[in-house]
Amino acid sequence: MSTDPMSRRGPMKAKQDAVAAERIDALMRDTKYDRLRSPRMRQVLAVALLAAIGAVALSFWLGHSLIATLILIVGVGLWMLLRVAVRTIADLPDEYLDERLAQVRDRSYLESYRLFATVAIVVPMVGMLWFIISGSAPDAVDLTVTIDQFQAVFWLFLGLSLSLPSIVLALRESDI
Repeated sequence: MSTDPMSRRGPMKAKQDAVAAERIDALMRDTKYDRLRSPRMRQVLAVALLAAIGAVALSFWLGHSLIATLILIVGVGLWMLLRVAVRTIADLPDEYLDERLAQVRDRSYLESYRLFATVAIVVPMVGMLWFIISGSAPDAVDLTVTIDQFQAVFWLFLGLSLSLPSIVLALRESDI
């Protein structure tokens, strides 16, 4: 059985796959954005994106929806630049990567999963500790969540889930 993506689908899909393969090859050979691809610039983009994700969550939590929305727009731009800087390696299927890049991508997903799991455990734990430290009786607490607070948590987890693989690539790999 062939691993070629063209052989597993019909002629229409094969043509679409060929176009996709051409675009991916062009992206991998592209020198237009080389200034973004230096290890230092990738690190700057990754840290700026993490800061933007945190700032969006904090702004929504504090009820500053307009500021959060503006930072969110900047964050989306940073995310797109970071994806270009790491050549979208984190998102490419095996068929378009050589063995080394596939291992780099897989390693970035493993590290991303570990980081995301840590955040998913720590955030509720901090809430629980705050509840305990505040001295509230368990039966005397009414939990109310505003739409801004919900959005803070939503954008934090969405931002991290979409961007962590590229962030890990940018911070850990020097030769991609």
